[in-house]
Amino acid sequence: MLQSAEEILQLLEKVFSDPDRRHTTQTEYRKLYQGKNTFTTFWAEFQRLTAELDYSEETLLDNVRFKINQSLQKALVAEVGTTTLHEFAKKCMLVDQNLQRIQEKEKRMKPQLFAYQKQSGQSPTANTAVEIVALQKKLYRPPHQDPEKESLMKLGKCFHCHGSGHRTRDCPQKQKVRVNEISTTEEHAQYESGNE
Repeated sequence: MLQSAEEILQLLEKVFSDPDRRHTTQTEYRKLYQGKNTFTTFWAEFQRLTAELDYSEETLLDNVRFKINQSLQKALVAEVGTTTLHEFAKKCMLVDQNLQRIQEKEKRMKPQLFAYQKQSGQSPTANTAVEIVALQKKLYRPPHQDPEKESLMKLGKCFHCHGSGHRTRDCPQKQKVRVNEISTTEEHAQYESGNE
């Protein structure tokens, strides 16, 4: 009969524990890579798994260098003088935190593509979309030298016919003029060839 809670826990561990715990740990360790996780998260899992494995510190140091993500590897490319695993881990944590700060700063500096905020259940209209696109274009280019063309550009209208729904290169009136020019040139060429 079981005498204490400790004996009950030992019996439960024998019955329900992993029969090949070392193999399971090695499999998890082989699959462990930093990926998109922070180094701190990766390092905690790395330490948990290596506590049950008897790898040398040199092997673990090499493995950490290989298992961290590529951006951290690039940032630490010049780190050759680290003597211990924990020293290297501290440098990794510091560099990873700095990389995260830089990424956060870049995200804040990057303009939002569609900054439409839904108000009182309304959906964006075509005019709102045009305004957003016009605003984006204004952010990425200097204003046109001709004020008339600048206002047409803001309204999304054609420079040639001042109509909307197309650009100057696709203007139907401009294409009609070209067709007339071509037919006039062909008639003139036929007339001259008939005279000779």
